[in-house]
Order: sequence, then C-alpha cells, then structure tokens
Amino acid sequence: DGHAFERGRRLAADGLSCTGVCARADVVLCAFSNGELRGYGAHSGHTLVAIAAHARAINALALHPTLWLLAAAAEDTYVSVWSIALPGAGGSGEMGVKNVAFWGVADAHLCGVAFHGEGGKRVSASAYDSTALTTWTLP
Repeated sequence: DGHAFERGRRLAADGLSCTGVCARADVVLCAFSNGELRGYGAHSGHTLVAIAAHARAINALALHPTLWLLAAAAEDTYVSVWSIALPGAGGSGEMGVKNVAFWGVADAHLCGVAFHGEGGKRVSASAYDSTALTTWTLP
C-alpha cells in the first residue's frame, strides 16, 4: 500500500497562480504569476507580508541555505534578492522585507535561480534561451 497524505492548511492566493514556494521554520514564502512575493505563517496561514517584487510572473525562487535571503527570477528579465526579517524582530508583528540586490539579464527568459559559493555569496540564474548561467556576487 502507498502512503496516504492528508491535506493540510490552504493558503489564500486570491485567484493567482502560485509559481514557486520555499519554506523554513514557520514561514512559507510564495511567488505568484503577477510578480508578487508573499510570506505566510505555516501554522496560522496568515499573510505576514505581500510585496510587488516584479513586473511579471516570478518563475523561480531560492532561499539562502543559512541566511534569511530570498532570490527570485522573473519573466521581466530581472533577478532580485530580498532580506527577510521575521515577525517579532525589532518588536514588529509583521514580516519585514528589504531589497538588497536587483540585476537584469537582457533578452532572457529566466527560469532558475540559486545561491552558491563560499557563504552563499553568489547568485546564479538560468534562462530557457541560454546555454550559460549568469552569476553575480552579493554586495
């Protein structure tokens, strides 16, 4: 017999297509077809933050392996990196998000993004229409 899965919590997407998801601890980070990034409480289901991160659909997300940094690659040909402050940090009940890097790749349909290198200081993006990765170093 196969293993049975139960449906857990459903997160509100307001009719949008969720195009990517990452999770750590009690936080679920989602990308959407309208270029929006949202953070949800995994157990509560509450929306902690929603930002207009890109002008078009986000195709890929990556969560840094050790830091609260989120990278997004989108159809608008940009890669963005966001610093995340968890709810309760500095006395706030909301999640804080700050853009720390934003790079463009001309004439590319971005489809993947990843942190790598020593300390995860490098970010690479792939594109459907390219045979090479584009790589940047975080500030």
